[in-house]
Amino acid sequence: MPTRKPRPQVTPGNETLATPTLLRGSNLDQFASTENLGLVELSAAIGMNTSALYQLKNKDLPLKTPLAILLRLYASFPDTIPRMWTPTFIQFYLLVRKAAPDFQEYSVGPLLGIDKNSIYRIRQEGFDECKDATKILVLLIYRLLTEDLKNWGVIKDIVELEAKSRGLDPETIWKKGSWKQESKKPTTKPKAPTRTPQPKESVTKPIIWE
Repeated sequence: MPTRKPRPQVTPGNETLATPTLLRGSNLDQFASTENLGLVELSAAIGMNTSALYQLKNKDLPLKTPLAILLRLYASFPDTIPRMWTPTFIQFYLLVRKAAPDFQEYSVGPLLGIDKNSIYRIRQEGFDECKDATKILVLLIYRLLTEDLKNWGVIKDIVELEAKSRGLDPETIWKKGSWKQESKKPTTKPKAPTRTPQPKESVTKPIIWE
């Protein structure tokens, strides 16, 4: 009996990529979800712009042969997937502290354009769980401060400029930590006191005897 060749080993969740199945756009979604890839990372990994990527996924079109082979190889060798490197939360925070010694941990949120409450989750899970735009922002700030700590002045001014554009106080955005504009409570006029209607006085007509 002919011996069966072992199927290529793939990461859990990508078993379809190890079978003789025609790969389609939906497999890209599955692959990105399994490997925890953002849109930017997936686009970079397969060398495709986001517009073409959306078209493939939405119409569930068959993947071209080079892309299909590339996807199968990534599933077998996940360490070769080009990923967006991000520093740890501590690395990022300590670098900012070098540039601004009085910078507080809760101000990392406002610096990245997110609420300060999100920082508690990021501190535990890292920046890898953030959206692509936030990860790129982290990388850019980290790179600028690594090159020259004096770049902090420009970074700080730009964050406060954005606060002004949204009608927020640039001085308090670092402490308040919320990018949402407070809705003004409508002023209601005090209601006039309701008067209790008084009963009409009954007029008793005199009885006239004829």
